[in-house]
Amino acid sequence: MTDIRNPSLSVVIRTKNEEKHIGEVLARLGEQVYEGRTEVVLVDSGSSDETVTVADRFGCRIIHMKPREFSFGRALNRGIMQAAGEIIIFLSGHSVPAGKDYFSKMVKPFADPEMAATFGRDIPWPDACPSQARDILNHFPDSDLEGSKFSNANAAVRRKIWEQVPFDEQLTACEDLLWAQKVMGLGYRITYVPGASVYHSHTASPYYIFRRYLRERSSVRKILDLPGLAIKDILKNSFWHIKCDFRFVRERSYGFRWYFHIPLYRLSQEIGLYIGSRRAEQGRGSVG
Repeated sequence: MTDIRNPSLSVVIRTKNEEKHIGEVLARLGEQVYEGRTEVVLVDSGSSDETVTVADRFGCRIIHMKPREFSFGRALNRGIMQAAGEIIIFLSGHSVPAGKDYFSKMVKPFADPEMAATFGRDIPWPDACPSQARDILNHFPDSDLEGSKFSNANAAVRRKIWEQVPFDEQLTACEDLLWAQKVMGLGYRITYVPGASVYHSHTASPYYIFRRYLRERSSVRKILDLPGLAIKDILKNSFWHIKCDFRFVRERSYGFRWYFHIPLYRLSQEIGLYIGSRRAEQGRGSVG
């Protein structure tokens, strides 16, 4: 019989070479105070480090994907198909829950039968670069969010809703936004739960940032009717963000070296957005 207050949970974690944090992620999941049944399903897309060994030691169910088969949506769909929970929680392999009540906070809104999904707050790791830290703090406030947003890096979905609307496996990014758009179009609800927070940020490599925002912009323009970008937009947006980042560095007492990194980060981000937008316009797809 279903326990309305404590439904069964499956945590689906997508990984590739996540040995730096995966042990901490799994240890924190094991510390959760939750009365319902839980399990962890790890979908690995070709790790060459100790990720799978660590996951096996924690008793995870492990699903292997070939790197060429990977998309975020396909990894999630495969994980859910192997999961038994009524509620499926998604975490990136480097998203570490901040508290032992993470499960209970993420699940509580599902008492509403019209709730399709919840998503929690990302907190940047202490060593995150200031540009990324500022973006994360702005995107995931400690109070309610305005507008419709959703992020699979730290989220939960009702399995029965996913059975109606699985994740798109062709998009190279933003599969979460498309899914949210579809389920809200069917009349279901999605809510932000800032108390269900995780430590989550990425490398500060300008090349990584360029590729990430190229992929995301190309994908999101297939979902939303966004205007194109011009060279003047890149320069204007870069200047504004650099100015805000410099102020953030001063206020948060970051080291002086970040003043040299910030312009590289923001230009890489804006050029990625520009090229991604152009590729979507030309119908040439996006890079993986």
